[in-house]
Amino acid sequence: MRERSGLEAIVNTLLQEEPGSEPGCMVAPEMMTLFRRHKWPGNFRQLSNLLRGAVVMAGTFSG
Repeated sequence: MRERSGLEAIVNTLLQEEPGSEPGCMVAPEMMTLFRRHKWPGNFRQLSNLLRGAVVMAGTFSG
């Protein structure tokens, strides 16, 4: 998946589809750099699970 040129668009689409994510929620540029470096052996499922956990944690720690 990291070879795909549209990784950022995929990440943003998956993030917006996650229940609990706020409209306009985005991944920081530094995180996108790390996402591009990762091999993603689980492909979309792995990325989706990672984003789901991030949304849950962001909701828990935001106040």
